[in-house]
Amino acid sequence: MTAEDASGLFSFTKASLGTFYNSAPVLSGLADTNITPDQNLVLNFNEKVTAVAGNIQVCDSDKNVVATVSVTDKAVTVSDLSVTVDLPSDLAIGSYCITIGAGAFEDADHRDFTSTDVINFTVSAAGTGGVDPTDPGTDDVVSKSLDGQGTATVPVELDALTSAFNFTDDTVEVVGNNVVITGFSANDSITITGAVKADYDDGVIGSNGAGDVTILYNLDGIVHQIELTGVAVGAGLVFDVNSFNALPVGDLTFN
Repeated sequence: MTAEDASGLFSFTKASLGTFYNSAPVLSGLADTNITPDQNLVLNFNEKVTAVAGNIQVCDSDKNVVATVSVTDKAVTVSDLSVTVDLPSDLAIGSYCITIGAGAFEDADHRDFTSTDVINFTVSAAGTGGVDPTDPGTDDVVSKSLDGQGTATVPVELDALTSAFNFTDDTVEVVGNNVVITGFSANDSITITGAVKADYDDGVIGSNGAGDVTILYNLDGIVHQIELTGVAVGAGLVFDVNSFNALPVGDLTFN
């Protein structure tokens, strides 16, 4: 549909107005991406929503559905920008993801939530940070080398929930790596040897819609690839060292 004024100088199309004003609700992410087994999930949206019809599903690291909750169930509480989900049973320690059915929520103008994003989170005994503050040994940081871990086609999966880690990557070594790290949190860090910050500010760091961050450094054909799952949920694009270090997780540093 096109409308013009009498002079013909101005015209507006329904499509252009719809594009400008008709913005569907967006899931910003989880309030906490590292929870205890009995902790509720809290979903944050960019605007107030109400439940309509559909399901919230939780899958384990093998993509098996471990919990399904209807958005109209009493276990789901909607309050302003947040939706709290009381799962039917406690989750086991491990890595999970959450999906929301399209149309399950709508905003005040009846615009449906339509995103198919998958949000990753972890479950640990201690909750946020993956480290139990009552354990006297958890102040110790474990240094773990990534050199030679994985192959060009098959990454090695590492779980950072078991301790506080300083992962080290020596780019001077003639071996690369290919690793996927889950549970990377504020207690952890990555130290790069043989390169400087400027080397990693030029197209080396990137993120996807699921909040995963990939650090891909190629030095003379030796590839160093580190993927951190779910660390940038709701944070926008991560594209250089400063934007990575602004995340609520450990820093990327250089020796």
